[in-house]
Amino acid sequence: MASESLAEQIEAIKARCEAAGIKHEAAQPHVPAGAPPPIEQLSSRVGIKLKIPTARDLTPLLVVTDWHAEMALSSQFEKYRLLRDVVGIWSQQQRVIECEIDILSVSGFIDKRLIRKIASALGSHQSNDHSAIDPKAEVEQVKLFIGDVSVCVDSASTELAFLNQETRKYIALNRGRSSESWRRLVNRVVSIRIENVNVSSHDEAMSILEKVSNSVFFGVDLALDLPIGLRRRIAKSPLGRDAGAERKIKIGSRISQYYDDEPMSLYWYGRSASHLPLLAFLAFYQVLEYYFPRYSLAAATKRAKQILRDPRFDSTSDTDIAKLLRRTQGLSAGRPSELAQLQAAISECLSPEDVLDFLSPHGERLGFYTDKDKAWKKVADAPVSPQSTDLLADVARRIYRIRCRIVHTKGEEQEVELLLPFSREAQSLTHDIALVEFVATKVLIASSSPSSGNGSEAAKGESSA
Repeated sequence: MASESLAEQIEAIKARCEAAGIKHEAAQPHVPAGAPPPIEQLSSRVGIKLKIPTARDLTPLLVVTDWHAEMALSSQFEKYRLLRDVVGIWSQQQRVIECEIDILSVSGFIDKRLIRKIASALGSHQSNDHSAIDPKAEVEQVKLFIGDVSVCVDSASTELAFLNQETRKYIALNRGRSSESWRRLVNRVVSIRIENVNVSSHDEAMSILEKVSNSVFFGVDLALDLPIGLRRRIAKSPLGRDAGAERKIKIGSRISQYYDDEPMSLYWYGRSASHLPLLAFLAFYQVLEYYFPRYSLAAATKRAKQILRDPRFDSTSDTDIAKLLRRTQGLSAGRPSELAQLQAAISECLSPEDVLDFLSPHGERLGFYTDKDKAWKKVADAPVSPQSTDLLADVARRIYRIRCRIVHTKGEEQEVELLLPFSREAQSLTHDIALVEFVATKVLIASSSPSSGNGSEAAKGESSA
């Protein structure tokens, strides 16, 4: 009877696939010799293999149990396509993009209880009774808006769970689970879902998803010290981070800023590589490096304007022209200086007060840079002192010298000694990683572009660097 019921379900799935133009073929479940069936109600006589569109490829998906079939029939799977590099789906017809959320600092699930924290940070939520957040009420979802486009942080949809059941997480959930038990576990999986969005291609869906999720996740990270991201289809190792005090920050319920994809990718890499201090430092440094051309040109232009506006400047004088070139030397495209470019980026995006605010609330951090034993000198002989008359230049010099030690290149003044992974010096980079991450965060914020209120604009490319 069970196999007849499954056969009828398979026929219904097949009819829906044919109506939607989804390729399929007959399939049987594979059970290794001597191994018990991994799932209840396993039938070896009937099944179907769906071929789900994924970018320019097709991804096979087996339906070989009653509850697999039930999930398929209770969803609108035929209206969705898979995203290639992340555990996600998109639909032009439904105007939806959805992807599972991952915690970058640990392995495993992002628990539904985390929705409460995100809702508290964003100040926007929906619950069954639409009540205010209280310690006992369950927050069902977080919802934000970009014009008419809504962005939800919520339990994964049936479509997302069904179409991604072959991923590492869902395979683990499948093993030895009943249909109802599996459904309860899937309900704990959290996703970001973009609704009412115009999307017509895989690449456009990925571009919108990356842009919108970066804006949401970056805000959550700043508010909660919680690095979350899109769950990738590649294996990742467990990660960690030197966590500070809980941050009492709230961000608005509307997405107002977009961030450039390339430096945000480097930022997330740095956040996920905290167990590899040299890689983490370089990732945040590369965020700064991305903006060197923009801020070097801005600084050179500012200096040139100061000279050209001087009524005593004589454009026919070789001496004055030489003075102009000297003042912009090291910042112009003709003779770039990496340290000068780093100083330009920091000077344009931070103030000395920002650095003092970064140092002052943390006694251990402030002590690292000011104690008499000069612990900071073990990594780089470049002090960062609150009493400095040129604090921003000191910060740039320290970051640059550490960077030179990591990549073992000649600095502005002298050859530097290689900073080796797993060395005591590398392990003492905690405060310097926090420093370069702080600077990278400020530069990202200063370089962001405003949202005009139309979610589809996120697919229209990057702002120029």
